[in-house]
Amino acid sequence: LSNFGFPAGSSELCHFHSNALPTSIERDLILPTLSARVDIQSCISTDGKWYVYFENISLTEGGEIEFSTYIEYYTAPVYDLTQVDSLHLTGLILDDDDQHHTYKIYTDSSFYVHAYINEDNCDFTFEEARISIIEGGSGISSIRNTLEDDCSTCSEMVETCDFDNSNDCFFVEDTCNDIDFYYIVITNIASDYADYVIDVQSFKPSNAITSSINTGYSFVTSVHDIFVFDLSSISNSFFNVEITTGEAFVDVRIGNSLDCFVIEDVCEDDCNYEINGCDFDLDGLLYVAINTQGADSCINIPFYVTIEVTSVPVDDVISLSLNTPLPSLSSGLGRITSNGQWLRFEGNGVSYIMSDDIPDASCITNCDAVLENSGISGTNTYYFDATPGLTVTSFDVTQINAGSSQTFTFTEQDEVIVFAIPVQNSLGEYLFYVEDLEFSGVDFDTTDDIDIAYTFDNTITYGCSGFCGTFPTLSSSCYNSYSGVQVDSQCGDTEFIYVSLSLCDPITCDISFTVRVETSSEFESVTGTNHNAGFTSVSTYSPDGCTAAETSFTYFVDNVDGLFYASIRNVYGGSVSLSYSGSGCATIDSCTAQDTQYKDECSCSVSNDECISRSMCGNGPSVVSITADSDTTFEYQIITQFVDIASNSVSNTIYGETAHFYRITNANQAISVDVTVEYGPALDLSIIDGCQYGNRGYYESRMCFYGKCSFYIATESEHTRTSELYLSIESAKEQPFAAANQE
Repeated sequence: LSNFGFPAGSSELCHFHSNALPTSIERDLILPTLSARVDIQSCISTDGKWYVYFENISLTEGGEIEFSTYIEYYTAPVYDLTQVDSLHLTGLILDDDDQHHTYKIYTDSSFYVHAYINEDNCDFTFEEARISIIEGGSGISSIRNTLEDDCSTCSEMVETCDFDNSNDCFFVEDTCNDIDFYYIVITNIASDYADYVIDVQSFKPSNAITSSINTGYSFVTSVHDIFVFDLSSISNSFFNVEITTGEAFVDVRIGNSLDCFVIEDVCEDDCNYEINGCDFDLDGLLYVAINTQGADSCINIPFYVTIEVTSVPVDDVISLSLNTPLPSLSSGLGRITSNGQWLRFEGNGVSYIMSDDIPDASCITNCDAVLENSGISGTNTYYFDATPGLTVTSFDVTQINAGSSQTFTFTEQDEVIVFAIPVQNSLGEYLFYVEDLEFSGVDFDTTDDIDIAYTFDNTITYGCSGFCGTFPTLSSSCYNSYSGVQVDSQCGDTEFIYVSLSLCDPITCDISFTVRVETSSEFESVTGTNHNAGFTSVSTYSPDGCTAAETSFTYFVDNVDGLFYASIRNVYGGSVSLSYSGSGCATIDSCTAQDTQYKDECSCSVSNDECISRSMCGNGPSVVSITADSDTTFEYQIITQFVDIASNSVSNTIYGETAHFYRITNANQAISVDVTVEYGPALDLSIIDGCQYGNRGYYESRMCFYGKCSFYIATESEHTRTSELYLSIESAKEQPFAAANQE
């Protein structure tokens, strides 16, 4: 069985002649017995035609082969928990051969799931089923079917559990990943039939029981209960949540919202949870969700639970003033607020945390002397260990542009001077020079005697154990200058690169010096196009037979917003290497094309290729580098834009190793996408619903060898309610000898 239609052949390119049995990946239909069954699982099936081949048939006289197919059409009812609070789903699966029912759930908040055998059958036939929950669309009707892909997993199950007449299944799914739809799959696994019930309850603020702090509540829990407490009613306090369950087990979830919980725990008997400013907003609402666990729906035993949230006052918080050390008897917590200025602290054994609320002392772990985010506009509050002598001071940052220089002065040992280099339309790589030092012979003989430590990053850092004891020192290049240091953006998308210098030696006289910044690479800024824009031709032949032609080219692509794909083709005369990287980062992908006798290696491509999104979900600017032999010609193309299509057809030709990318703009309806290969090599097709869900988003992918290959998104259960879909059509780079999706 195959989803593409070339005939069986004797070479490895048409691999229908393995001696493997039908249970292996690379199998053909050599029948090991008088009968055989081949299953195509739903997670690897593809839309469109399938082909069945019989070969080397040997039968006795009058013998015949009987062949039959069974196609199971799954329907998935769709339910919207944004419109209703709860669902009560029932079903009966009659067949025990892995038959299943599927439901699709839309939600904008966390939800509770309880799966159990119908109570009417508690005393009758044994039944057992499995519930699985799939987050997002990557596990339903969606799979890469080229066998060389590591991402070819059958599903993305976030929960799975078996239930029967005596054991129920309980789940709470939060929406921390911003996924707004889930699939619930019920499979009959060990009985003649499964008569099941699925209860789904949405966690909504309107269902929460408004409760008071410092007041105990006792109740008989239902399937689940939600309590909400207003923490802003009490100031300068931590809080403690105490839950008593007797000997029962209950699931406890605590957070400032019902979308994403901070604490998830199983509580038995007495449980206490501390609520402090490390992980919670102490000026907001606190939700406590309690859910029964391990219950037997047939016995229906009630659970008795008590809950109380108490306040724990925090009185020893000291307000710090800039440039004023704490007195010798200080203890507890120190607090200071910045309003856009850069701040650092001085003191031994000091650590801090940036927090809007009073934290617990155990959270205060940051020891870098420069306060995190202190120079960013806006207000930030910091809490310190109130160590005697702690001093918080402000400092300045000097902006210096590439191609410019400025003069500075060290006046004392351990002084730190900080520079900000704007990263503007560049590779994020610069050379930083310290030159023209003027110093006293009383202090030093040459620059070899002067230790100046340096560091650079996307943020300012002084280290945790002293600047000079943490970072390297500059190397002298001549009497009064140091060798240049290459600084870069550390693969980050940043507005500034911060460089810090510190004098590590004692001095009696000031030291003046010049700082100069230069770009470390030459480049050409280009704008990526769509695939219809055509290729750019390049020649490395000498223009006059005397002057050497340029053979290395670097392009800075500044309009990368998801899609990125670069390719070269029509290489004649020599070889051409192509690579790309992020701004200031190591090479991400590279390839080489060359002129050969049969022209079968004269094109190649690079991209931010991911298993699911393919080349359509990259981030930030990219740097493309091309190096060619002399006396060589080639073409290159850089794609960063989609071609929009709606209810219409387009025809095009893919020539060489490259790709075409389309944005389907009217996808908010039942839709089919047909790609027809008229002639030529295979095409690798992928369709996604965007980049917002990452690997949890909707996708389908398949190899199309010839004829029409289709994606059918005809039902609401397959659709993601998005208005746009994104289609990648890429020339297949290498097809393994085991053909794709072949059973």
